[in-house]
Amino acid sequence: MRIAIAADHNGRALKARLVDRLSAQGHTVDDRGSHAEEPVDYPPLCAEVCRRVTGGHADRGMILGGSGLGETIACNKVHGIRAGLCHDL
Repeated sequence: MRIAIAADHNGRALKARLVDRLSAQGHTVDDRGSHAEEPVDYPPLCAEVCRRVTGGHADRGMILGGSGLGETIACNKVHGIRAGLCHDL
């Protein structure tokens, strides 16, 4: 499966672990950022991952952040996207 993934500064550490794990399971992971420790705004990251999915470049998308609520709202503003908030390690 092709998975586009992104995280703001709050979700960067978890994203790195997920990228490694998903890749090890044989998935193609498209890491769209952030790669820095400095604070970043999540809406552009959400839009980028959503564009990858709606454009057919990814089968699924994952966004990681602080609470995740803002990310879910931002993703659901993109036509063709239905994002859900998940809390599970």
